[in-house]
Amino acid sequence: MLETAKEGTKAATKLMEIVQKFLGPYWTKKQADADAYADEKKLQTIRENSDMDIVYANGQLNAKLKTPEAFQIRAEIREHHESIRQQANIENVLSQTANELRYSNDDTVSDKPIDEDWIVRFFGIIRDISSQEMQFIWSKILAGEIKKPGSFSLRTLDVIRNLSQSEAIAFKKIVPFIVNNGPIYFILENLKYKEKYKIRHTDFLTLDACGLISLNNSTVYDPKIGKSFQKYIVNDSYIVLARSTSEQEITVTTEIYPLTIVGQELYSILDHPVDEQIMKDLAKSIYDRNSKNSEISVHRLLSMQEEDDIYHYQFEKSPIIQYRDGNQS
Repeated sequence: MLETAKEGTKAATKLMEIVQKFLGPYWTKKQADADAYADEKKLQTIRENSDMDIVYANGQLNAKLKTPEAFQIRAEIREHHESIRQQANIENVLSQTANELRYSNDDTVSDKPIDEDWIVRFFGIIRDISSQEMQFIWSKILAGEIKKPGSFSLRTLDVIRNLSQSEAIAFKKIVPFIVNNGPIYFILENLKYKEKYKIRHTDFLTLDACGLISLNNSTVYDPKIGKSFQKYIVNDSYIVLARSTSEQEITVTTEIYPLTIVGQELYSILDHPVDEQIMKDLAKSIYDRNSKNSEISVHRLLSMQEEDDIYHYQFEKSPIIQYRDGNQS
């Protein structure tokens, strides 16, 4: 199950310790095969007893025999199938976690152990996660927690636990539009191009109800800028800069939908597709609202460093696109 992780690495070792502790130190292939054989023999005995059948006919569920002993046998059958399904779910998530950690650099993996309550909650959740899409997300969560314990709160686990596959897809749909100003992640509310990218307002309503974004219309991002370029918003690959074209300092205002802490933690584990056109459209949206005495430009981001909550960015000086004085260049 865990053969995809590099043996001896810190991340693989931490994962194996979790497996041994919470799935049992005797969880070996030999033991698993023996258990499976015993369970199969039990099932064979039950199957040979035809009195235990349950049938669905004429719109009703009927059992041929309704004695306490028959109920017990049928309960054992149900519990057996349920335990197989749950074990398969757990092992699928762990295997994907091993793959995720396979090329982890030991320098990026903390020595700090994962909180035991967190692990207990995690296993209690993933045993009932059968969707491949959601199993992938949970494997990323465990990998992230192994690398940096404390990355995902218990509240985040509970919120994501209740996400449906369609809600997760709705979140992934807006991921390319998520930008940040340092530690604050958000989506611009003034998306005139929603239809262009097939984003519906109901997607935002759904994500607000899920606890991933906040639709508080009073939330604004309005930094003051001068004649020198100022950082406005960034993503993994691009930075949008704004500056005043007058001698006066001005305020650039944009209404935003901020991500919640849970939304930010979920965003941190997902792939972030790079789309230059989206950033151009975002910049145009900002300029349309703040065109007076402002210049908005998009640049390729070269690097980012954070130190004591202060963010430093290196970017290409020549803009990809620039909006100024009602013109685009």
